[in-house]
Amino acid sequence: MCTSRQLSTALAVDATSVMLHGLSNMLTDPESEIFRTFRRGQVYNNGTRGLKCRTGPPVPWVHGPAILNSFLAV
Repeated sequence: MCTSRQLSTALAVDATSVMLHGLSNMLTDPESEIFRTFRRGQVYNNGTRGLKCRTGPPVPWVHGPAILNSFLAV
């Protein structure tokens, strides 16, 4: 029987593995546009520089669904 510490450790390792493989898949996929969002050290979202958090309604990051799908594919 697993203790809660063993279970927590196993879940942390599993989550880290999913993120590692998901991000690796995004980096190696030639059709992925996720990392084209960064230009000269600046983050772009929906064609504008930066993430506008405090002006008007929140705008989700344009690549959120692609990141989620990459993690779910692992």
